[in-house]
Amino acid sequence: EKESAQVTITRCLGALVRLFAPFTPFISEEVYHKYLHAQEGFASVHVSGWPTVPKKYDAADKIGAVVVEALAAVRKHKSEKKLSMKAPIKQILLETDVDVTPALADLQSTTSAQAIELKKGTKDVLVQTTIQD
Repeated sequence: EKESAQVTITRCLGALVRLFAPFTPFISEEVYHKYLHAQEGFASVHVSGWPTVPKKYDAADKIGAVVVEALAAVRKHKSEKKLSMKAPIKQILLETDVDVTPALADLQSTTSAQAIELKKGTKDVLVQTTIQD
């Protein structure tokens, strides 16, 4: 998790420095050389390329849709039972055709679930969310 956060911050900083470079060239150059030059190796921020979306995250939209739908179902369940959003849940059963394993840890910590069980569904989006208190 820590490494993931560091990579995300570095990518965001790189994108921001590149976007600000035409407007604040000297400051952008200093930030680039202090934090990014050693990793990227370009002589200047002004000759570096624009950020691109990595190909391996093509399924992120589908995964995100399933996670958002599951999160909404858990929040609705907790609201109906008049529970705190931090109240623990024993288990969540997700039935979906999308492989959401990259996001399970985040979903589990966000919902305070002790366990999340995945079942293969027949549609791209979430088919069923079963919650056990």
